[in-house]
Parts: sequence; structure tokens; C-alpha cells
Amino acid sequence: MDVLTPLLATVVDVKDPVAGFVFQSGGDEHSDRNGTICKVIDRAVPDGDDLGPAFMARFGDGKILRVYSEELQPWYPT
Repeated sequence: MDVLTPLLATVVDVKDPVAGFVFQSGGDEHSDRNGTICKVIDRAVPDGDDLGPAFMARFGDGKILRVYSEELQPWYPT
């Protein structure tokens, strides 16, 4: 009789679980970047009390902007 053993869990050291996010802004200021990919490179200070977590993100053309978690898809967990 064959005995089935459970698979052993593999521990993977992931430093960057998500390499890129799709940017989708609700405002007009950066609407030209909607649907483009960006990479979170650092945390940032939000510019208002009612705004969620902010990040510095680099776009494919090298432009760096402050973005908010709700502008990133998949949504960036904080």
C-alpha cells in the first residue's frame, strides 16, 4: 500500500512581492498616466489628513510621482 505524505511547505524569500502596479487616478492632474504601470519605490507623506497611505512611484518613462494606495491596482495593502 502506498502512503501519501503531505507536501512540505517551501519558504521563499520574496523582497518585492509585486513588481508593478497599474496606476488609475480619480483626478484630472495625472489622468494621462491612467492604465500605465508604475513601481513603488518608497513611502511618502500624504498631503492631507483625509488621504490614505502615500507612496513614491516610478513610471516607465522615469517620472516619479506621489501616489496613493487607492490609485494602485492591485490595491497596495498597508
